[in-house]
Amino acid sequence: FLLSGYREQVNRLSSYIDGGMIYGDTKSFNENLSGKLGSLRTSEGDLLPDGGICNIHQAGDFCQLGGDERVNEAPSLSGLHVVFLRLHNIIAEGIRKVRNCRSHVIFLETKKIMGAIIQQITYGEYLPVLLGKQIREDLDLDLLSRGFWRKYDPDVNPTVKNVVATAALRYGHSQIPPEFGYKTMQFATTQTFKTEDVLMDPHIVVTQGGSNIPDLARFLLDTPARKMDRQVEDAVRNELFRDVNGLTFDLMSFNIQRGRDHALPSYNAWREWCGLPVAQNFANLVDHSADVRTRLQNTYVDVNDVDVFVGGVTETPRDDALVGPLFECLLGRQFHDIKFGDRYWYETNGVEGFPRRQLQEIRKVTLSKILCETLGLEIIQKDALSLTSADNPLVTCSSLPFIDFSRWRHRTSNVGGWIWNRGAKGKDKDKGKGKKP
Repeated sequence: FLLSGYREQVNRLSSYIDGGMIYGDTKSFNENLSGKLGSLRTSEGDLLPDGGICNIHQAGDFCQLGGDERVNEAPSLSGLHVVFLRLHNIIAEGIRKVRNCRSHVIFLETKKIMGAIIQQITYGEYLPVLLGKQIREDLDLDLLSRGFWRKYDPDVNPTVKNVVATAALRYGHSQIPPEFGYKTMQFATTQTFKTEDVLMDPHIVVTQGGSNIPDLARFLLDTPARKMDRQVEDAVRNELFRDVNGLTFDLMSFNIQRGRDHALPSYNAWREWCGLPVAQNFANLVDHSADVRTRLQNTYVDVNDVDVFVGGVTETPRDDALVGPLFECLLGRQFHDIKFGDRYWYETNGVEGFPRRQLQEIRKVTLSKILCETLGLEIIQKDALSLTSADNPLVTCSSLPFIDFSRWRHRTSNVGGWIWNRGAKGKDKDKGKGKKP
């Protein structure tokens, strides 16, 4: 780092969308999570194993251990980790029923399928909500419905950029809800919990052997998301991680200071990098409301001093996106690089990808069906990331398609070196980890 002449940070996690939050970032940790017959280890109630970091306040609770140490940070995150754990084990069992092979082969094939499903949900369901149609088309982010994708570029570096990890991806902090809760099968709320009371506390997830997770999922599915704007819930602004002495933290202050610690250029500098109009003064902040422009002017001496996180999160979102122009540019380009720079992108043909028939089975899977399969739900909206409406009605879980594992009856893909040797050969040897540009 000294040779570079400037300060730089290092990624500890993989930049690829490959299920790293499930399996961890080291081989030894991954092997510690592995169970029998290609499955992942579980605890009572089909929850994650005991062993993570959290705050225990009630007898019988425990800290879940996942591939990402933040697994216990919030109930929604903890619940999602449980969902992916169970999905892995469902897929492993499906393959085991049709293939007579060793446990580690089942595990590797399952992990490969899990990575593909997460890529599909991210690009097929989440990005169409996060980013506008035009930028998705310009950057070729949308998925194919059939056939193979053949645009892998070994010269594209998928490493998550510093500005994305430190600023743009933190837009969601303004969407954190004021409360979590439980809802019945009829979507009636039975109990709510203040967000500040459940952060780092696993109780509402692990209590009663995890039997309340379906109710938590229904609460999240039926609750509108907050807008991305300058408004932030007190739970993370004034009440974050309150300790026994009453001391708390401010997540927004963390975000701003982190950007400065990482020496991120200013909001205006990143606007220029994206080819967006650069403000010469506060009145020229064309993507901010008049009220926000005034507030920024009262906070900063010069428009070129505006921090990239502050400027980005306070932009007015585009009509068909969750974020404003700057974050849309930064996130769009990052997701482009992650896709085009991944030799193992799931739509790829050859040994890096899947045979055509297996790929079509994976394309059937949606987040809604995953929640049905892993949580025992009976009804759900077709698009889990949107509220129920006339265009997004509730449907029976049995009506949603899932994977036909008979397509995996014979060995048709090379998984032997897939999981640990990603990027070990060819031009992407050093991609996905290391310094963030």
